[in-house]
Amino acid sequence: MGGNEASAFDMGYARWLDEYQRLINDLRSVVNSHVGIMNYAFLSIATWPPAMHGAMMSISFE
Repeated sequence: MGGNEASAFDMGYARWLDEYQRLINDLRSVVNSHVGIMNYAFLSIATWPPAMHGAMMSISFE
């Protein structure tokens, strides 16, 4: 892997890590504020890889 490729990877990973940390912080805020289960479920789904979204959407929260 050349220097430019490694640098591009590091920058992309840093952006992903920042976004992931923001989502985790949002999720913690929801849990700590005792918001309803649907809001919790929505935020938890947002942090999962796209392949998991279909499986989660088939679960009923009734």
